[in-house]
Amino acid sequence: MAPLITKTLVFMGEGTNDNVIAAPPGYGGKMFRAFDKATGRTVWAMELPGGVSGAPMTYMHQGKQYITVAIGWKDMPAEWIALSLE
Repeated sequence: MAPLITKTLVFMGEGTNDNVIAAPPGYGGKMFRAFDKATGRTVWAMELPGGVSGAPMTYMHQGKQYITVAIGWKDMPAEWIALSLE
């Protein structure tokens, strides 16, 4: 569970179903969340097709910020997911 930290948010995925790292109660699986950096409150969450298997990364393209993350699941091939920030 490697975080990506921006000016105001912390993004974290929850792992895979193969060798899952221990997570707090209510967490684990295919969820990817953004937490308010100041309060720790969840401000956004999305279920992905697979569990996050690497640290999220961010990049800018034509003035728009994106977050990409590698995902995988026991019976699916690994892939990349890219999400845009607004």
